Amino acid sequence: MNFFQKISGILAPMFIFVEEIARILSLGFAGKKNIIVFGPGGHGKSEMVQAVIDGLNLSEDAFFQFFGEGMDESQLFGGLNFKKLEEEKVLEYYPEKSFLNYRIAVFEELFDAPASVLLALKDVLTARELRNGAQRFKMRTELIICLTNKEPAEISELGPAAHALVERFPLQLNLKWKDYSAKSYLQLFEKVAGRLGGPVLNGFKAVLAEILAKATAEGNFVSPRTAVHAFQVCQASA
Repeated sequence: MNFFQKISGILAPMFIFVEEIARILSLGFAGKKNIIVFGPGGHGKSEMVQAVIDGLNLSEDAFFQFFGEGMDESQLFGGLNFKKLEEEKVLEYYPEKSFLNYRIAVFEELFDAPASVLLALKDVLTARELRNGAQRFKMRTELIICLTNKEPAEISELGPAAHALVERFPLQLNLKWKDYSAKSYLQLFEKVAGRLGGPVLNGFKAVLAEILAKATAEGNFVSPRTAVHAFQVCQASA
């Protein structure tokens, strides 16, 4: 069984429209090519990647990191060695505690980080090692999966550091549903109901699917995550 078949088998029981993300993840794992999965929030990007890593028994080989405006280089590279700084006045990190020491890295909202962090990461990816003064640490990471709500074109507009970093991610996927019809929402509810168990009123799923599809068609977009929350609330009230 190849990567695509394995990943499809992991995702299909829990999610719908999994073929594209299964294909791009299989290409990334097989070819060790970095991936950006982008698109509107609420489509299960994080949950899908977590499920695949767990399903492939790679949890111990994976490092998850959330980025944001408060992110700095010390957090990226495992933390600051304060003892070295105090005793020797040398700025060094603990890269063995960072993504650099793991085969797989998953970066959540990478492009929310400051430009200085993006530039430092780009330099490390280019050199395949951390070069911080006299400190050297070879990069063990074979695959980086970046999950973001920003589109690549939007990312490139953040500045040269972000644009240069995007080029280190040759595989890119806009994760969204093929359509947001009542049929699609109903397919989602069938999978959710199978996992949650419990009583479900006859026809309830179809009625809710019609309501959400109508709202989305009228411009009030209902994400899959919001749809699941609505389903859970209605089921709890049944």
